[in-house]
Amino acid sequence: MKDLHLLVHSPNSILLGETLKGILEETGFFRIHLEKPNPKSAYSKVIHAPALILSEPGYPKISSVGKTLTFRNFVLNLDLRTLQWKQQQVFRLSYRECRILGELVENTGKIVSRNFLLYQYYGEVSYFKSRSLDVLVSKLRKYLHCDSSVTLTNFRNEGLSLSY
Repeated sequence: MKDLHLLVHSPNSILLGETLKGILEETGFFRIHLEKPNPKSAYSKVIHAPALILSEPGYPKISSVGKTLTFRNFVLNLDLRTLQWKQQQVFRLSYRECRILGELVENTGKIVSRNFLLYQYYGEVSYFKSRSLDVLVSKLRKYLHCDSSVTLTNFRNEGLSLSY
């Protein structure tokens, strides 16, 4: 039986931690320990952003639980809504940021229609929703700036494309 430690930072992550604990302990392969991080320990200072971290003691790393997409030096975890760069920096994403980035990664090199993204993730196409999508794309570009070879391109009146 393998010991896994779940670090929980907020009430929402405690609920998620309890759920994961139940699922993983049911398999009989894991013994789960829920812990709150100590802000003075080096372990807590290594990873700043995620609300939930699965790791072995002394080896901080993002969990592979859930669906992950890897591109260049990034790992996008769709279930935990995190974007990790070179195991150094971790960004916590909103639901829409995560899903839209996942859509772009799955369609790398192809143009993904703005209307498709607006209908799929905002429910309608309108001026205000379109501006919201523009702000979201701006945030994604800030996350992706760590690797200059990854570009998120806007094609006027067509859509967005991720390339690397």
